[in-house]
Amino acid sequence: MPELNAALVVESEMLPFWQYRALERLLEDGHVRVRLVLLLTRDQRLRRSWRARGWEFCARLVGGRVAERSMLELLRGVPVMQPNDLQHAALDELDFVLKLTPHTQALPEALAQARFGVWSLSFSGEGVPGVPPGALETYHACETSMVALVSSQAPAGGRDVLRWARQRTRPGCFRNSRELLLRASELPRLAVLDLVHGTTASRCPEEPARLEPPRRFPLSRILARSAFRFLRRGIELTLFDEHWSILIFRNQGFPSKDFFRRDNAVAELRFPSWVGYGADPFIVEAGNRLYLLFEYYDAGTGRIDAAVLDESLRLVDYAEDLAPSRAHQSYPFVMKTSQGWLLMPEAGASGAVPYYLLEDLVGPVRQSGTLIEDFAGVDNTICFHAGKYWMFNSRAVQGLDHETELMLWWADDPRGPWTAHPANPIQIDIAGSRPAGPLFTDAQGVLYRPAQNGSAGYGGGLVLKRVAALDERRFEEQTVLQVAPRDVAPEAIGVHHFCASERYVAVDYRLRRLKSRLLARLVGKAKGEDARTLVEVRNTRSGGPGEPLRPATTAPVLAAARHSEVERVLALGGTRLRLPNAQ
Repeated sequence: MPELNAALVVESEMLPFWQYRALERLLEDGHVRVRLVLLLTRDQRLRRSWRARGWEFCARLVGGRVAERSMLELLRGVPVMQPNDLQHAALDELDFVLKLTPHTQALPEALAQARFGVWSLSFSGEGVPGVPPGALETYHACETSMVALVSSQAPAGGRDVLRWARQRTRPGCFRNSRELLLRASELPRLAVLDLVHGTTASRCPEEPARLEPPRRFPLSRILARSAFRFLRRGIELTLFDEHWSILIFRNQGFPSKDFFRRDNAVAELRFPSWVGYGADPFIVEAGNRLYLLFEYYDAGTGRIDAAVLDESLRLVDYAEDLAPSRAHQSYPFVMKTSQGWLLMPEAGASGAVPYYLLEDLVGPVRQSGTLIEDFAGVDNTICFHAGKYWMFNSRAVQGLDHETELMLWWADDPRGPWTAHPANPIQIDIAGSRPAGPLFTDAQGVLYRPAQNGSAGYGGGLVLKRVAALDERRFEEQTVLQVAPRDVAPEAIGVHHFCASERYVAVDYRLRRLKSRLLARLVGKAKGEDARTLVEVRNTRSGGPGEPLRPATTAPVLAAARHSEVERVLALGGTRLRLPNAQ
């Protein structure tokens, strides 16, 4: 592997926790060699008002100045220089310069000639001296906070975004700033891996937007807003209960926002208030039956259930707990293999990516195992593209949102072994990373990926993205449609799943209602009723004709000429596959 020569620009030998972590992560792969460290003092032209000093105090708390660590622990033998000493240094071999500190003196022009430019982290509040990153987003009540690693090159004079991350804005500037700095500490290492492996992750077209700084020191206002958010959330959790329902639509081609209206659905699967609810629907069409696999959530845990519908979309059978497990389960991705039905529920709490091999779509389990060890994959989704199987999932990171990082893997067989994409995480975006259902194609064969928009909270929106590049080195996608909860129903407060089969599309949405489940449970149990007998499937109006979506394949299409009987096209969990009758 090639080794890159770098120069480090800091204010002091003692680094805050996030700068030390960024340097530590940068060096751990062995691809970077730090040639020199340049110490730059803070620019004295910055205004030193009492507001700036107050912000500076906040930044020291957030930046971990009380627990600073010496960079010499990692850079033994590396020369530490002042700007006047650079004339004696060999600068022609530098590949990039990493500047970890803002608001310092101008960088010497000699360092700006590095081959890949000067790398610096860009925050929305970097133009305000002393303001902790992420504090202005909290002050302005923004939904997301963003950081970008930017490369500036002297000859061209431009700035390119190398890597970026966008997270949900947390109440309270200190918590939000700390999490944003943890995200920022990963970006230099990821940018180096992109250079070493020649990979490209999902690109960001621009830097973080500049926010207007407050005229007064707003710490009291930030704390008041944070307290109000916590109080409002506590009241909602105490008085209200959140309930998910599943809508089924006719497959009429690439959807618009009007397509998702509840009045356009042909059926709705909703549980009564005294039992749990269903979410994360996956559709399988087999013969004259429609199999709807989903997460059934009740009493703080989830399991995988299946509702079997006939051609008129009436409930004819119901199967409970298809993949028994002690861990919470959701997102029941299912696909057909030569050995049977491969069910891959999300079980991030187990710390792995499990699978179950079923005899039939309603069980029993014939075999179980693990596809990826020691990786807490969330919402694992497989598709077959360009001769390989591709798995998309999110990574559960301790202390951070598991909806933010999108991971990519490939394999020659759906049961592995799976190889991690060298650009992982291929995207760090709370507004469109976490999978929201199986991939699909339109009439022109363009590949699309449904994703969740968690910027406004869990289930805050649905995003459909066009996949522009997908191979062992590149990944690129663009957002083509965003669906908000109000696009489904006026009273909806969440939407986060999209699954297309040959004839139908399934979407889930969330409602909020006053808590009355305790009394309802007592009444329901007194009547001897349970979830299986209380599933309600109500028919609504049917949709008109249209060019249907084509679900992306999860396996190579087998030639019908090899068999005497004509193969039947099945839609399998949002995927299309031709199966011989012998299987």
